Amino acid sequence: CDNNDALGCERLAMASDDAKAAQLFDKSCTLGNQNACGKLAFRLHSGKGTSVDNARAVQLAQQSCQSGAGIGCAALGRAYSEGWNGTVDKAQAKTLFEKSCNLNALDG
Repeated sequence: CDNNDALGCERLAMASDDAKAAQLFDKSCTLGNQNACGKLAFRLHSGKGTSVDNARAVQLAQQSCQSGAGIGCAALGRAYSEGWNGTVDKAQAKTLFEKSCNLNALDG
């Protein structure tokens, strides 16, 4: 991860405490790892290891999903299902969960 290896940062995050994991997912996302962006979206919504930031969570989930990362579609589906951005849209959530499943994401 110290050598700006996005996948290395994601893997290291999986073995880290919550605060460090959030930092590592953020770095991995910044380096272009869209799976890490989706994972960070869930953390930004829940506040797990970081402060709650629903606007950024939705933005990262959308970016991740549009890039073909199933975890991002799952996060965006949850955002629409639970109204992270202030709007609940169950139909859109269902579409995104289906897309997540089609992309073989375990969270879809």
